Parts: sequence; structure tokens; C-alpha cells
Amino acid sequence: MALSDVPSSAPDAEELGSKMPTSKSARAPCFAARDKYWHCYMENSGSAQSCKVFLDDMFEKCPKTWALFYKRKIVKKRFDEQTEKFTEEMTNKMRSSEST
Repeated sequence: MALSDVPSSAPDAEELGSKMPTSKSARAPCFAARDKYWHCYMENSGSAQSCKVFLDDMFEKCPKTWALFYKRKIVKKRFDEQTEKFTEEMTNKMRSSEST
């Protein structure tokens, strides 16, 4: 197998999105859009449909890979919170049933 036959794992420019903000001021709109989406997502109990406007704005203002990362991160955070809450509830139920 020649080296040229090995697929590159590095994303190309199209995959990264058309813009890669390099300065802090250039990244600010992306971060603001991310924060608005995250706020909406958490306020609406993880309902992506009710936050579609904010999600679209985030994908418009951030490089694609960043927007995908931010979307996955907030979904994981919400999942972790729900899992922790469920685990706590089950632990409390088990403790209360043991004491009776």
C-alpha cells in the first residue's frame, strides 16, 4: 500500500466551513450564537425543535466543526444531568424501601 493510498484523516477546508475565525473579536459572534442556543436548549428541556432558529444561527456564525461540537456538548450535558437525577432518584427509592 502506497502512502498516497492512505486516506487523510485531516478535514479539508470545505469540511471545516468557509470561515475559521482567528482573532478573539472574530470568534465573538460564534460564541454569542452558541450561548443563545445553549440557553434555549436548557430552558426548553432539551427540545431541539423549539431552538432551531438559534441552532441555525450558530451554524451560520461558527465553523461547521465547532457548531457540531457545541451541539453535541450541550446534548451530552443535558443527558448527564438527566442520568444523574435518575440515579439519585433510584438511590433514594432503594434506601427508602430498605428502611421499611
